[in-house]
Amino acid sequence: MSAHSSQVSRDDIAKCINHMEALTKLLPSSVLEATQQDRIYRLTTSTNGGNPFENFNRIFDLLFKEDDDCRDSNGRFHYLRRGKYGMNKLLSYLKNVPWSDESMAQAYDLVKLKLDRVIGELDYLTYVYQK
Repeated sequence: MSAHSSQVSRDDIAKCINHMEALTKLLPSSVLEATQQDRIYRLTTSTNGGNPFENFNRIFDLLFKEDDDCRDSNGRFHYLRRGKYGMNKLLSYLKNVPWSDESMAQAYDLVKLKLDRVIGELDYLTYVYQK
């Protein structure tokens, strides 16, 4: 039962990360710049208690889950920040995830859903504020 039945490949995950990186470069200055006290930086530098998927899942749930803790009254992710301690730090984390680890490979479909949620927010922020 270890063969993963996910329709999502490691290539798909890499494309998501590349897309996130391209959009991050377009974030407007109206998106707050992160500091080392912000949640993105703290979580990406301190979450390492489980297997790679457990760590990924914990970070993304604490930053980008669908609830009032992570979204403001307009539905926007309020922990999303730009800069070296924000999205750039998250991208650095993502580029260093051991994607071939079995815990990750078995969850590519869930990983892609979580990455797509962030991509949707980045799409919104870069589109709305570039006008």
